[in-house]
Amino acid sequence: MIRLSIFLLSATLLINPAFAQKAAENLWLKASEQVSAEQNSAAIKSLTTITQKHWSSSQAEKASALLVELHLQQNEVDESKKMAQRFLDAFPRSQYRDRVEVAYAITKVLEGYFYDGIEDLLRVKTWTKNPVIAEKAQRKALKILSASVLNNGEMNSLLDLSYGSEAITSWIYMQLGRSNHSQGRLKSARYFYAQVLNNFPGTPQAETARQGLEMLNNQPDGPASLLVLAPLSGDLAELGAAMNQGVSLAFDEYKKRFGKDLQLLVIDDQGDPVTSVRKAKIALQQESVIGVIGPMMSGSATAVAAWMSRAYPEIPMITPTATDNGIAQLGSNIFQLNPPPSILSAAVAEYAINCLGHREFAILSPYSQYGEVMSNEFALAAESMGASVVAYQQYEEGNADFNTEFKLLRTRKFEIDNRRRNMQRGIAKVNSIIPKERAQWMADSVISFDGVFIAAADAADAATMASHAAINKIGGQLLGTSGWYGRSLLAQGKRYVENSYFSVPFSETADNSSFEAFAKKFE
Repeated sequence: MIRLSIFLLSATLLINPAFAQKAAENLWLKASEQVSAEQNSAAIKSLTTITQKHWSSSQAEKASALLVELHLQQNEVDESKKMAQRFLDAFPRSQYRDRVEVAYAITKVLEGYFYDGIEDLLRVKTWTKNPVIAEKAQRKALKILSASVLNNGEMNSLLDLSYGSEAITSWIYMQLGRSNHSQGRLKSARYFYAQVLNNFPGTPQAETARQGLEMLNNQPDGPASLLVLAPLSGDLAELGAAMNQGVSLAFDEYKKRFGKDLQLLVIDDQGDPVTSVRKAKIALQQESVIGVIGPMMSGSATAVAAWMSRAYPEIPMITPTATDNGIAQLGSNIFQLNPPPSILSAAVAEYAINCLGHREFAILSPYSQYGEVMSNEFALAAESMGASVVAYQQYEEGNADFNTEFKLLRTRKFEIDNRRRNMQRGIAKVNSIIPKERAQWMADSVISFDGVFIAAADAADAATMASHAAINKIGGQLLGTSGWYGRSLLAQGKRYVENSYFSVPFSETADNSSFEAFAKKFE
């Protein structure tokens, strides 16, 4: 009896999938007939049954794809969108994927997300191998463009996605020409009309572009622009938004005070050097730019500064946050507000030598590019002023034990002091060492330098190295730069960093009422 029950259960499990598959096939045939008879509402019910009750069947893929399109035809946008999302998650390699993505893009447009929708359509047009789908995606994209629902920034971004499509690119250029013309930005209008006329002479837009250029003859370029390059997307978007907020606030204050015909042109450079240069070139070709603020990041600022110093030496560029060495030296029109590390290292070296009277230094540097740069600049500055770096020791940030590093530092200082003692004693072999004296000196003595420069990149690391210096009996004035600046220096360093000196960027704004008022508004 038990064996029979097991057999019947197994047979049922084998029959059920086959039965479900047959039921799904019947529903698909029924839905296909309903679609042919233009009974879309009835077809939707049949297809919905497949997607709800027979999802594991082989009919579910094409049923859900057709359901996306039927919902859209019935103006059931939300249902179409939900089914499209489910399909795209479930069938990433489906042969119907391009059809569903086109429908999904249209739902975005119908919900008011015009840029996202047209962007998706252009992407599908690029990768689909189905010429019918490609033509449909392009036709829908052109329809959105002709409705003039995108702003200039969005249309400029779409130029990167047009991928050589003559129809799309010529339409975008034409729309940008018209838009800038109506806004009085005549230099931009001329640029885009010329792009249509020169690059797409055989299109319907060419004659319209020629007429537009004729209308602009002998007219001024329009208002001047202040270009802002900042990362407004990606990992650095928060920093870019803060910079943009500050610039916009200052710009509004300027407009209120002077009332000049000037506009702010903010462009997302994504924090990428190649993107920064490309977008700066486009902006300077299209707009009457009189100055550039940004880029923020050193790599981008260096790339744009190098190009602008050659191509537009008459237009100033000010980078407010970049810290790499030599950016301001790239051209007479390039300015850098944030001092580079070399200045901070040189500043603390100069203070230690000229104000504190120190002549010999030890350097503790982390194994990092930052540590290498700061240490090298400190050494160069010290040596240029007649001082010397007598000991240099690198360390690994984050370690708990630095005994080896400080033992090597103590050994180096002992060798220097021992050589000098031997000279004073008149010993011919000045490098000779008395083992007992060395052992006693290394075990008990505080070995001091005039100054110990710790090239730490953050305050916690500076505090850690300061405490280990004291524990390992290394004496001398502790020195650092802006990496030291932070609450953890005092919280963790406590008495170990007492009487230390470090350099930071500084601007005399304490008594500046205008700055204080601006800072309050920015907050």
